[in-house]
This record gives sequence, structure tokens and C-alpha cells, in this order.
Amino acid sequence: MTVVKRSYLLAVLLLKFVSVSLTCTCQSKHPQTTICQSEWAFLGTMQGSQNFTGDNGKVQHKYEIYIHKVIKDIKSTLKNKAITVVITPSLLDDCAVHLQKDVKAVFTGSFDGFNAPTMNKCDWHEEYSKVPRCQRRNLFRKFYEANCGCTVCQPGECPTDATPHCVWRTDGSCEHKHSHCAMYPGCNKCSWRRCVSFYECEDESDTS
Repeated sequence: MTVVKRSYLLAVLLLKFVSVSLTCTCQSKHPQTTICQSEWAFLGTMQGSQNFTGDNGKVQHKYEIYIHKVIKDIKSTLKNKAITVVITPSLLDDCAVHLQKDVKAVFTGSFDGFNAPTMNKCDWHEEYSKVPRCQRRNLFRKFYEANCGCTVCQPGECPTDATPHCVWRTDGSCEHKHSHCAMYPGCNKCSWRRCVSFYECEDESDTS
């Protein structure tokens, strides 16, 4: 193999490695974990969007989102019934969030160094029509946020010490959509608090 061919092969392999390394991989999370780790969350509708070049010279994308209801805001800068700009990576980026105009959805994300709301594919964004009633209750009555002292963990990944936690079986489990993990009053333990729809979900799973 000639030096030129060897150099070409190494370049191709390097490009493949870079493309794989840039692939956006997201850890499976319960909605409660997402809300607790997020810096902001709201119910909103995307009104418009466009590309722009950030201060770092990278192309990014910004959405203009009308906020119906603020769920969480650690900066206290978001307002109900107002339009805010939310930044996401370029739509060509694997971590970008792709939204449809005029579709009401739940959004979560964080703030950048300039206190601008940002989000990526690993944050929770879901059409509101697909959010079950139990999740809506947990969001707007702040049951998720009020119980951030509880860790939601999957089997084999739970704390081995006295950290209070609930075991979450799978991403598609009924706990995902129909339960929240809550602290027992007066003690350092947590357990699932389930909506009636949880048992309906379990019955459907048993018969399928």
C-alpha cells in the first residue's frame, strides 16, 4: 500500500470516527428526572424559527415559542402569554430539536451563559396531545418538582446507600406516564404515587 493510499485510508477512518463521536446519544430518563435536572420547563407553541450564527461562529437555530404556562424557571425570566426565543443546535446537527409550527407541546431545557433558554434532543419536548392526564397533573401541580429529593433509577443503577429512590423498570413502563416518585412524610424514603390510569395501563399490558 502506497503512502498516499495509506494517508487517504487514515483520513476516511478519522472522519468516520468523528462522525460517530458527534452522534447525539441521550440517556433514558423518567419525566421526573428530566424536570428536576432542567433549568426551565413550560407549555408552549412554536410560532416561527430561523438559523443564525452565534458568537462562537457556529450556525445555530432559534425558535420563537409562545408560552402558555411556565412550569419551572430557575432564573425567573420566562413569562406566561409571551413569546420567548429558545436556541437549539443547527437543524443539521444530530442534537437539534425539530419542531412543527402551531403545535402545543411541553418543553424543557437549560440556560446558556447569557441566560438565554436552550434545548437539545436529550431534553423533554413532547406534543401536549400525547402527554397523559397523569403527567399533566404531575407537571402543573408540581409533583415532579416537589419530589426532586427522590432519585428515580433503573434496576442495577440504583444507589446502594440510604439515598431515597424509586426503581423505574423500563422507559415504556407504566411508571413513566402514570406515576411520580414521592418522599414519605417524616422519613428518608420514597415510593411511587400512582394515578388510577397506572392500573389501567398495567391491565392493558397484561392482556397484550
